[in-house]
Amino acid sequence: MKLVYVLIALFFIVLLSCHRPHTTIIVNDNNHYTKIEFAGNITFSADRTGIAQMSRRAYFTCNEDGEKLTVERDFHGQIIYKLHHNRTTYPDAEEQSILTKAVGIVMHQQKGPVHGLSGL
Repeated sequence: MKLVYVLIALFFIVLLSCHRPHTTIIVNDNNHYTKIEFAGNITFSADRTGIAQMSRRAYFTCNEDGEKLTVERDFHGQIIYKLHHNRTTYPDAEEQSILTKAVGIVMHQQKGPVHGLSGL
């Protein structure tokens, strides 16, 4: 019986220890607050204004002055952009503006190699 409890405890320890490393960047200047969080393998577009590819379960979120943009991959491998509860496969002007600023911040803040990030 003790073996069952040990195995159950070991299972939960392994389950809880399997987490994805993620990065958080916060920029707070006089007039603007931006919080960027990302995890997984993310490849930026060649012009460094967007996301070209994402690994399964990767995500990229940007909260800019209360506007939260979430970028993730769906089950079919397509990149999905979510802003104001709208889901699109191609960013509109507002989403693209937030994403371009966020990618610029990440590229500026991360001077060396970053786990999971790359440019084309």
